[in-house]
Amino acid sequence: MKTLLRTPLRIYAALAGASLGIAAAVIALAQPSVGDYLARNTSNPDNAAPAIDALIHGRLGRVPSVQPVMGPVSLLLRAPFAAAGHAIGGPTLEYQLGALACLWVLAALALVIALRTHRRDGGLLAPAAIVLVMVANPLALSALDLGHPEELLAGALCVAAVLAADRDRAILTGVLLGLATATKPWAALAAVPALLALRTGRGRALLAAGGLAAALVAPLALADPHHLIAGSRKLAHSMRVYPWSAWWPVSLEHAGPARAWVMPWGLTRSAGQLVTGAVALGAGIAILHGRARRIDTQSALALLAALLLSRCLLDPQNLGYYAAPAVAALLAWEVSRRGLPVVTILACLAGWATLLHPVASPALACALYLAWSVPLAAYLLSRVARNR
Repeated sequence: MKTLLRTPLRIYAALAGASLGIAAAVIALAQPSVGDYLARNTSNPDNAAPAIDALIHGRLGRVPSVQPVMGPVSLLLRAPFAAAGHAIGGPTLEYQLGALACLWVLAALALVIALRTHRRDGGLLAPAAIVLVMVANPLALSALDLGHPEELLAGALCVAAVLAADRDRAILTGVLLGLATATKPWAALAAVPALLALRTGRGRALLAAGGLAAALVAPLALADPHHLIAGSRKLAHSMRVYPWSAWWPVSLEHAGPARAWVMPWGLTRSAGQLVTGAVALGAGIAILHGRARRIDTQSALALLAALLLSRCLLDPQNLGYYAAPAVAALLAWEVSRRGLPVVTILACLAGWATLLHPVASPALACALYLAWSVPLAAYLLSRVARNR
């Protein structure tokens, strides 16, 4: 009897997975732009194209000298798909198939969450909404359009790490955290909620995460440390401020041929990263000081979403696609409480309206962005505090 009951579920899961894979392929291949994914553009420290181009053409000795600061995981994942795309259709299909590899990881996460929701609540409306919002929201599409599918990969791995921690899978949690951090360094923020969600084995998880991340990053970093350090400094020492940031109200207008704003008090972009890290550590310390040693899944996912949203708020050069990982975490948190991701849909609409569309003035753009993002981050943190 159990076998008979499991068979339809397996068929359903297989059909859902195939449908989702096809949908992800359509989304990735339909992107009209490759963004800054340009093999000849070696001046952008976060451009994956030169390194992937070297990988797919067998010029392995060149990879360290063109490595991006993002980390090697997405490069290795995308390279086989990119090689096939380059052979079939040239540079555009190379990017699209490489992006598809990252999108499939996000789609797999969406399917897992959708199946869990279906088993809990029944029905198909909520699972379908979960898949659609996770994979095809405008902020995720913006990441694809601007040449950064690795943001989607890192976000999916962060959420997966928290879900693994809920099952008390310490080593798996550590592996997922290590993969996420070696995809994008900001993913280290996920360590706080993931470790707090574990019942036991935090030390093992932390060791696995750090060891794996170091093992993945070290070969390229040691092969050409000067290139990696120079790229990291270029990003960290930039002083420019975009309107979609909590820094913009205190920024200074820069006198020059083009209108621009810069950080106050001689600060650089690294100040935003340091503040974000301090917020994550402070939240973790406050939780450990004021409650039991472990937080539940809902609190961990809410904390993850809040930290990833804070990363956007506190980055002086925040762009629309930076919020895509926060959307994934927000959706996972919301559907752990109820079926339909209403808050996530509203957040996506707000992000689409304020981050992806031109606004009359920078001041108005900043005000509109902060008007929804700050209350949302505060609400998520309040949910964590309420569950203490």
